[in-house]
Amino acid sequence: MFIASFEDEPAFPPERRDKHVLYEDETLTMRLVDLGEGDEIPHCQMRESVLFYVLEGIVTITVDDTDATLRKGQCLITRPATLSMRAHERTRIMGVQVPAPEDAT
Repeated sequence: MFIASFEDEPAFPPERRDKHVLYEDETLTMRLVDLGEGDEIPHCQMRESVLFYVLEGIVTITVDDTDATLRKGQCLITRPATLSMRAHERTRIMGVQVPAPEDAT
C-alpha cells in the first residue's frame, strides 16, 4: 500500500524526470510534475497507457495531434500515443504510467 499527499510532495520540472517519481513498481509509475506558465513538454512517444490528473492550473495535452485543455480536477486517460503538453499558467500534474501488456500490438 502507498499513500501520497500531493500537498506535501515536492514536484520537479520535466527536465528533472528522474527526480519526480513518487512511486514505481512493475505495474505502474506515478510522477508529480510542475510546469510554469508557458512551459512545454515536447512530443514524446509513450509506450505506456497514461493518466494525467490536474492538481492545479490549466494545461493543454496533445494526444496524437488532438488537443485537450484540462483544468484543476480534470483528468485525461490515453492508451500508448504521442504526447505533448503546454501549461497556460502554473500547473501541477500527477501522471500515472501503466505498461502495455507485452502481447499488445
